[in-house]
Amino acid sequence: MVKSAPKKGYKSISMCDLFFCGYGDGFYPDSSISRLLCLAAIYLPMDGMNEKGLAISVLDLPDEGTEQDNGNPDVITSFMIRLILDRAATVNEAIEMFKSYDMHKNYSTDTNYHFFLSDAEGDYAAVEYIDNKINVIRKVSPDDCKLTITNHYLTAEKSHIGDVISDTWNRYNVVNTIVNDAKGIMTIDEAMNTLSHAVMVDVYYEDWDCYISNQWSAVYNLDKLTLSLCVGMKYDKMYEFSI
Repeated sequence: MVKSAPKKGYKSISMCDLFFCGYGDGFYPDSSISRLLCLAAIYLPMDGMNEKGLAISVLDLPDEGTEQDNGNPDVITSFMIRLILDRAATVNEAIEMFKSYDMHKNYSTDTNYHFFLSDAEGDYAAVEYIDNKINVIRKVSPDDCKLTITNHYLTAEKSHIGDVISDTWNRYNVVNTIVNDAKGIMTIDEAMNTLSHAVMVDVYYEDWDCYISNQWSAVYNLDKLTLSLCVGMKYDKMYEFSI
């Protein structure tokens, strides 16, 4: 968990994954190189929220990585999340930022990604890249307050592409049913319990030659600016943080 307070940006709190810069067994921040590695965490957020109540998260998709070339500044997935947290106050502002950068794949994992955005005004959106073109899925109506996203495309033409290994469609259906039954309105405990139904446990990925399990589940309260966090699927222990 990383807190950020840039001089020319919004304060934020985010969950970052050092796996993407070499974190592994035997890593301890007890040397200068290891401590420098920890500093890199600020550029590796997987989900987060800023002081304006804008939240963002990213999930991977088993598809060819995006490589845009529209003459805009270049950015990769985690750097884009950092830019959004630092500079965007609403979903609309975040979407405009997405459109003003050329997205590129993370070369450590040659996959595609999609993003989920939500803000304190009740707006939300999903951002996907289809054949190197951005596609934004917006809320259906002003009263609509729910959107479920896992590891398959929401864009209709590619909705058949997803992570079969992690059973993405079943996880989506389970969570979507719970969210719809609640009409998108839940307590923190209810939201965390919903996330517990979407975990991956010892899922083996041959390409990476490793087993992957759920690392954390995070519930962001966009009004109170708090993060409720469960780590390692230990849902009987919830940690609370604030910006």
